[in-house]
Amino acid sequence: VAVQAAEFVKTPRQYLLLPAKGAMVIDGKLDEWDMANAPIMINPADTNNPLLKHFVDPSNPIKGAADISGRVAVAWDATYFYVAGQVTDDHLCGAKPDSLGNEGPAPWGCDSVMINMNSYRTPMIRNNPFSTDVTLGLRYAPMGPKPRGSLLPDVHVLNATDMFWKITRNSKWAVTETPDGYRVEAAIPWSDLGYTPRTGERLFIAFMLPDVDPSQPLKQIGWGMGGSSMKDYPVFRLSERADVLGLISVSADEVATDASWTLRAEVDALA
Repeated sequence: VAVQAAEFVKTPRQYLLLPAKGAMVIDGKLDEWDMANAPIMINPADTNNPLLKHFVDPSNPIKGAADISGRVAVAWDATYFYVAGQVTDDHLCGAKPDSLGNEGPAPWGCDSVMINMNSYRTPMIRNNPFSTDVTLGLRYAPMGPKPRGSLLPDVHVLNATDMFWKITRNSKWAVTETPDGYRVEAAIPWSDLGYTPRTGERLFIAFMLPDVDPSQPLKQIGWGMGGSSMKDYPVFRLSERADVLGLISVSADEVATDASWTLRAEVDALA
């Protein structure tokens, strides 16, 4: 076989989406998570991180990590996509603790961890009509007998039972407060997204931390949200282990037997 031309290109960095470590208890405590080593760090002080972008009114900039910052972790199994957020926020404002997934303020209308995602292979089922992707909102809610945070005024509430879900219909969601912010976690059924997970599959995923403070314009900081479309989001690979991706894909154009042809090969490796 005569090779007429060959080109090698470096593919963008991919993040591993590893399996959940045993049974996941959705209680907001994050005991099952290794948050200290979560690669998704959202810190406004990290000005050299190209994945971070501020979405603010010029009159109300982010005032440092104590104002709004956090870490996010993700995991998966055959049934659920898991998300955990550990957020630092100096003033908390959120949804009612017993809100259903289609009740109360939108995720960008209260303190929350937002996840935008879609499938590399085939589009997922959207959970609301305001986004071309799946937009999940893990909203803060004032918890316990003496919560530090407050409820968002009803004027910001958006209820649309059959149309707009902040998380998907059958998701599990839980929140706990911390001295400097809150923790939130959720289990989102793959079936709600119309998706069957398989090792080696790729997902586009980006994150946002909205920050709602009294009498101030909304400010947000995004991780991976800087592009113009979903395909600009960071790529996550469903993997079964941390030391190998283990995928080789080969494709070729269908051409006549006497014509030139092109073969494309993709090899994923951590190094």
